[in-house]
Amino acid sequence: MEVYSKFFSLNVHSSCSHLTHIHPHLIHSQVHDYKNIDETVVRYGVPKEAHIVEKTDAFRLLKIYEQGGIYVDIDRVMNVKLNDVIDVKKVKLVLATYYDINFTNDLFGSSPGNKIIIDAFKKQQHKRKGFKRKRGWITSSDQMDLVRTYTSNIETALLGRRIGAASSPDDSADEHSIWDEARRILSEDSKGMIVTSKDMWCDGLLVKDYEGCKDISRDSLYDAYNVQDWNDQVDAVHNLE
Repeated sequence: MEVYSKFFSLNVHSSCSHLTHIHPHLIHSQVHDYKNIDETVVRYGVPKEAHIVEKTDAFRLLKIYEQGGIYVDIDRVMNVKLNDVIDVKKVKLVLATYYDINFTNDLFGSSPGNKIIIDAFKKQQHKRKGFKRKRGWITSSDQMDLVRTYTSNIETALLGRRIGAASSPDDSADEHSIWDEARRILSEDSKGMIVTSKDMWCDGLLVKDYEGCKDISRDSLYDAYNVQDWNDQVDAVHNLE
């Protein structure tokens, strides 16, 4: 079981003693190794000149597809041991939802060679062919379209159709939402599938709420790794040239 993060994750690192119970050869993939990213994504057709955000989003899918493992974003808070919720001898796919909005791509995992993962990437690649690029970069809206393509592929693969999304976390509180119905169907009609509650802020697969959780600031983390707002950066290139 390998754990990947967009950058070296302090949260993941702090859980290392728990994770080694899952696999004796735990590897933290430091995705800021840009050469490793470029070699992988270019091999699958993503332009080398693409923005690092686009490339790392592609890289996470390809890395999980090729080698298997769990991907977790750098700024996710975790206080639950992975081996308390995931038995790698049995679990072959981990797909978290973000509220009732989508299947989130900041926490997911799979065994190697999973068709659902590579199909999501292939559909993203089809979209990429139609995107306008400047300096190799697509717009932020096109980048988010790739994210929507990921979740729509997961929805169709699991349920045979798109589910749709609440427009915001607040709108997703309806107890009779179609997402709740989807969870019910998966729980009752799928063979061997474990369906958990939806992932919410400080309440999800790898985090349980505690005092002060919602007040945690990521500013020092972002400063330490020079994490910047990429939306304005890529859109400025398209607007100014």
